[in-house]
Amino acid sequence: RHNTYLLRWNPAISSFRMQDLKRAIAQCPDGFRLDWSIYDWKDADEGDEYYMIGVGEGDTGIVFHGMFLSEPYEGDDWAGKGQPRHYVDISCEHASVSPLVPVEALQKSVPEINWLHGHSGELITESQEKIVDKLLYDALLSNDLTTYSK
Repeated sequence: RHNTYLLRWNPAISSFRMQDLKRAIAQCPDGFRLDWSIYDWKDADEGDEYYMIGVGEGDTGIVFHGMFLSEPYEGDDWAGKGQPRHYVDISCEHASVSPLVPVEALQKSVPEINWLHGHSGELITESQEKIVDKLLYDALLSNDLTTYSK
């Protein structure tokens, strides 16, 4: 059994900006790779899955998903505050500037998670993961992105 995490991205404060996402989608429409900071890194492993939740200004919801391509490793503080940070390399699949699954659907289906606030790297349960995965699968099918697979 793998772990599944919620990673959160606020383009207004992140070193990865909205224009970076747009560029990555244009250059690599089948997916791309990033390194991402993860708060709850101690149980994270290569092969774990994640959902990236776009938060902050604009639309909120799942904007892409993928897998951890590395074990967590320590790196420089992306925010420049000198705090210890841990990162994982991630695959980014089905990336979209607009949420694939809007926050309203997430809140209705899994209300015990605070979808609007929290750190990047929140571990979710297997039952929560199944619900979110179904929402994403249905969204991708309705958008004719039939290449979704687990």
